[in-house]
Amino acid sequence: RKMDYLSSLDLDLPEQQSRLPQKIPQGASTIRLGFTACASCGKDDVSVSCTSCRLIRYCSKRCRRLDSNPDFSEDGQGRGGHSSVVCGLLRLCSSDERAEGGDGGGGVPNGDGPNAPGGARASAERVASEYFSYPETLANVLFGDDSAPACYEKINSKIEGGGSLTIHVVGASDDAELWGEFTHTTHENARTTYAVMLAEAVAVAANLRVVFVGPECPEGGVLEKDVPVQRPLDGSAETCRVALETHRCDYGLEFLGGKGGIPDIVVFFNPGFTCPDYTWHDALAAIPPKTPFMVATNTEMEGAHDCQYLLEKRFISELPDYLDEILGGQDEEKSNSSEEEDERKRPNPHPEDGPLMFFGENPFAGSRVRQSGTMANDLYVKSRWIFGGIMSGDHSNATCAKKRSEPNEKENGQCVKKTKK
Repeated sequence: RKMDYLSSLDLDLPEQQSRLPQKIPQGASTIRLGFTACASCGKDDVSVSCTSCRLIRYCSKRCRRLDSNPDFSEDGQGRGGHSSVVCGLLRLCSSDERAEGGDGGGGVPNGDGPNAPGGARASAERVASEYFSYPETLANVLFGDDSAPACYEKINSKIEGGGSLTIHVVGASDDAELWGEFTHTTHENARTTYAVMLAEAVAVAANLRVVFVGPECPEGGVLEKDVPVQRPLDGSAETCRVALETHRCDYGLEFLGGKGGIPDIVVFFNPGFTCPDYTWHDALAAIPPKTPFMVATNTEMEGAHDCQYLLEKRFISELPDYLDEILGGQDEEKSNSSEEEDERKRPNPHPEDGPLMFFGENPFAGSRVRQSGTMANDLYVKSRWIFGGIMSGDHSNATCAKKRSEPNEKENGQCVKKTKK
């Protein structure tokens, strides 16, 4: 599901475009480029803004002009800076923020009708797509027709046999996975949407238990829903029972030995394993060995950092092939063709042919683009990247996990104070 504005330009999302100044002012290791410091030179002066999007700031008109020059890049990374595409996407960010706040959106980088990229209707659809991406990702990546990665073959076999399955969604929060105050005209609420989407993806008579747990998760009891489904092979009608639970508590051995039970698969949406304001080690160590897992991240860099963390802490035994290649772990004779690059990014559609780890773009991510909180020219889409595999179990000394108060969200490899995941 490609972002509408980018689709009209036949472009992919430019995630990291902030140009890093060669000379960062002394004591400015935590500056926020384009917010509290000039996006071009890093000076502690933000008296000038982009006249179009007004979401990025500079110390002077000269720096503003340099940042929008496609041929100027001091950092040697080939980043585009504040290009016309980035500026247009930032204008859409403002439009979507207003739509989510209930005042109808606005901003028209490519037309002025309600269905144009900056129109009110298009903004509302992008906001909705971000919320729907949580249940769509959960249902379709785990149970999608002929597309489930190899690491999920066991849980799919269990479901196909009419068994019961327990899914733990760890670190869940009210305003992200459970939608907070968001409502949609065609869907009753988040829990009902999860139940319907999961049942339709499974498409057999089975029992699914989905457990949302985290210190920011609401205590909402249990919702049980019988969803009629149609078997894909013979078209016969069956019923899939889905039970959804929410628990406001830490994830660890105490929870698994009590209310949580033993999971068949563990899922994390944008966890930020390496962010210093989270303490994830004990929660991960509590997961039983050989348990399948899935992680969704906002950016490719964040996904790479989370994968490396899991490897270094021995929660996984190897990196996915795609990451191993881009991090330099494979020989240098690999093909550079765009088609082969795209193929490596996709979760393997043939489990019997592929490895147990995967890393790729999430085809079920939403279409809403957001601005990084640390580098103003960096953009992301929530849960745009996914990876997964099997927990190695090569770790010990698990205890109950806790998150620190005032958790931060990791964006583009850096941490900023979290408001929504």
